[in-house]
Amino acid sequence: MKMLTAVCSVLLAIGLTSCGGEKQEAQMEHQMMQESAPAKMDISVDMLATNTDPNCGMKLTTEAVKDTAVYQGKLYGFCSADCKENFKKDPQAKLSAMEEKMKEMQH
Repeated sequence: MKMLTAVCSVLLAIGLTSCGGEKQEAQMEHQMMQESAPAKMDISVDMLATNTDPNCGMKLTTEAVKDTAVYQGKLYGFCSADCKENFKKDPQAKLSAMEEKMKEMQH
């Protein structure tokens, strides 16, 4: 049931984005950033936007995912609640830093 709620939230956010409701989108984004998967719920790494914690860079396994947040319609996993909270302060900066680090590793 909780997974269904998360999926519905993501679909609603996508619908709001396609309708051009920027204010509604921002409000929904804020609400979604506050939500997380319950500790007892198993989150598969395949469900996540990336298999890396975007805050600390830890490679995630299904067993290592301790918390989640939705940002721009994508589900991100975290190794701890602290990493999630740090990500929420400036998610775009964290994602940009993660992308830059991955580019560096490819060279």
